Amino acid sequence: FWLQIHDLDDTQAAMAVTELQPDLLIDLDGHGPRQRLALVNAIPAAFKASWSNCPPGAASGIVDLDARLRQTSRGDSHWLDADDFLALPVVDATPVSRAVTFGCLTPVVHVAEPTWRLYARLLASLPSSTLKLNLDRLGDPARQFIVELFAEHGIVADRLDFVAAHDVDALCRAWRSISVALIPPHSDGERAFVTALWMNRPTVVFALHAHNAPWAQRPARLLATLGHADTASDESAYLAQARAWAAAPPTVHDRQTLIDAGLTDPLRFAQCFSQAIVNAYYGTSS
Repeated sequence: FWLQIHDLDDTQAAMAVTELQPDLLIDLDGHGPRQRLALVNAIPAAFKASWSNCPPGAASGIVDLDARLRQTSRGDSHWLDADDFLALPVVDATPVSRAVTFGCLTPVVHVAEPTWRLYARLLASLPSSTLKLNLDRLGDPARQFIVELFAEHGIVADRLDFVAAHDVDALCRAWRSISVALIPPHSDGERAFVTALWMNRPTVVFALHAHNAPWAQRPARLLATLGHADTASDESAYLAQARAWAAAPPTVHDRQTLIDAGLTDPLRFAQCFSQAIVNAYYGTSS
């Protein structure tokens, strides 16, 4: 059944869904900004699961379907958000520039001011480097705010290159002129992260810490699954790794690894997803 409940409050929605007598109820938002976990908890169903970067947690009684999917598709617990890779475009991953260009293509609206200051310190330590940023759908006020913030650290506007990448194709093409990808702390990296991997860009992320929010653990977990052990334990290590890779970018083959894992095959992914639901429903892990 497909039921539109956007305009219904939790009580109305619970009544409407309950009338359908669902056997299986899947939540897609977890603790995300538009979550309706109270509604999920209120609806009687034999099996409830969540598929989200922000799962409700074991105490909720809602099965973490994303974890079950990772076990089904990879046999381990580190594969995150396989669906992100299904529609990635065939874009040449060969770099188009030899200049040292860092890139943070996470939309600027999702990057906190301390991160901008961290990146300003990075540029200040490498005077010939530049930084490409993604305004996404924001305009000149956002650009001006960032330019002024970097200027406080002596970074002139010419060293900042702004793009408006709204989709995965635009993101992939933007990565071609970037030497090293930067994933902000406290971020899941969004589509910018998976497209950086798809474009074989060395990617600087913070190490996995237990105190991180679930979504912020995603970059380090996924890099570990891809066989990359280099993650930054703190800001100093993050800057040091970015500088080292700017001087000698490592060769990575993440695109082929993703293809070999079957994450770009919709049929295989659908089969894994179906099996994950079956496994979770019957309480098995494989």
